[in-house]
Amino acid sequence: MAATDASSNAQVGQAVPEAEINAQVKAELAAGATKVDVVNPVTGEVIRTVKPSGVHTLISLVTPGCTTTSVCIPGNPPYAYQGKGTINTNIQGRNNYRSGSWTSQLKYTVSGAEYLGTMTATKQGPGGSVVFGQYVNIKQVRIF
Repeated sequence: MAATDASSNAQVGQAVPEAEINAQVKAELAAGATKVDVVNPVTGEVIRTVKPSGVHTLISLVTPGCTTTSVCIPGNPPYAYQGKGTINTNIQGRNNYRSGSWTSQLKYTVSGAEYLGTMTATKQGPGGSVVFGQYVNIKQVRIF
């Protein structure tokens, strides 16, 4: 029988719903945390980092994919985000993104040339998009 958390019926290893993660992040920030990392417990990868700001909306992944209003990183699979904030990612081999109805900015490395370091794309207002002349690895999405 799988182990369970003492405060719920959730099984260890079971995925936590996005809404529950967002609620816990908000609670941590409300309790005075200056930074909250959401971590993949299997890989240890920081999925996103949230810091307190004057904005109370948190960035979140839109599923099952892009919408006309989300910040969209097309591909297989597509990644789409909404809400203000910053999220760390590791999306490999993409050559464009769309800002949807948000103002957004990406940080990326160039595929095969990571020695160049992390670069920042130009900030895009609502309806803007960027096409990269080479495949890049998206490292961070920021929505203003």
